[in-house]
Amino acid sequence: MPLLLANQTSDISSREERTILAKCVIHYDHIGDVVEEAFNAEFVAAGTDTEQVEGRKLIDHMRSAFAAYDAVLVCEDCNNADTAAKKVLAVPREFSFSISQIRGFIQVKNHQPHSINLQAPRMLGRLPSQRSYCVRESSKQ
Repeated sequence: MPLLLANQTSDISSREERTILAKCVIHYDHIGDVVEEAFNAEFVAAGTDTEQVEGRKLIDHMRSAFAAYDAVLVCEDCNNADTAAKKVLAVPREFSFSISQIRGFIQVKNHQPHSINLQAPRMLGRLPSQRSYCVRESSKQ
């Protein structure tokens, strides 16, 4: 699991000397959700409204083909910071910040949920992954 900051251990509690506990979630590029919705709509329109094994495999491959980054395990606070920053920027739900982008705008404090630097996400909007997202979105039309 990539910890975003070396000193991010405030999210981690230790029960025993050899046990580390942290609430982790999978962070992924939500463009895959759009791909899945589009394929599902096409399957239903074609009269196939039950899930197909081969169709599921195709969707999974297409998800990874369009994703700007692979799914990764992160702490829940980092994933929540992604959501909060997207709300600040009013970007479409399909857009997700990469781990390196999240690292650029989270503010970590001991034993508190991460907060976001409200100015940093505005600058991040000009980074390549958002341009890449816009290109991927325009290709759908």
